[in-house]
Parts: sequence; C-alpha cells; structure tokens
Amino acid sequence: MIWSSQHSGTLKAERYELLAYVVMHDHIHLLATPLETYRLQEIVHSWKSFTANSLQRTSGRRGAVWQDEYYDRIVRDEEELLEKVNYILTNPSRSWPDIEDYAWARCLLEGGHGGPPHHSKRDALTDPSQ
Repeated sequence: MIWSSQHSGTLKAERYELLAYVVMHDHIHLLATPLETYRLQEIVHSWKSFTANSLQRTSGRRGAVWQDEYYDRIVRDEEELLEKVNYILTNPSRSWPDIEDYAWARCLLEGGHGGPPHHSKRDALTDPSQ
C-alpha cells in the first residue's frame, strides 16, 4: 500500500511505500521504502516537520517534538523483513503485556506476508508461509 496523498494533503504517494508502523506513547517505528530518487533523510524530515507543526497547531504545544536523530536500518531479505514487521507489531505487547488490541499498529504488506493489516499481538507475523 502506498501512502495516499489524500491522507494528509502533504504526504505524497510517489515518495515512499509504507509497509508497517506502530505509534507508541514515546516513540514510533516505521517500515517504509523510499521510491524513485527520494532520500530517506528527506522523507523523515518531512514526517517530523508535518507532525510537529500539526501537534503545535492543534494542542498549543511549543518547543521540540522530535529528537534530532533517527535510527535507520537496511532490510536485506524477506526473513529480515518479516523479523522487522514482527518487531513492529509486537512492540505494544512488550510495553503493555496485557494489551490485546492496539489501534496504532498496522502491517500494510500484501500477499505472502500476513495478508490484511494486523493490529494485535495475536496477529503478529511469525510464519512467512501464511
């Protein structure tokens, strides 16, 4: 699934493909593939700028929202892809062991990678043959 330009009016479908994400209380994890000639650094900057400005406008918050740094990883094969998706989807249950469903985690991979979006620890990807 490619992030739609209709979603926010500023994020462009031609910049990246969003594969999985989780929004936690104090951090986020995203699995995305930059498209064409877009650099990850530019994409992350636009995410941080858009979300910080939105938070400041809607909540009256002032000052820094994000840390200056971010940590990126290169996913080299399907096994590592599934490992990263599983880590993302199970992140809420590591922070809150009793949580069953978490609305802010999704897997957007299609076919061979767990099918439709997942959002609970019961649905986490563990078997690439599913």
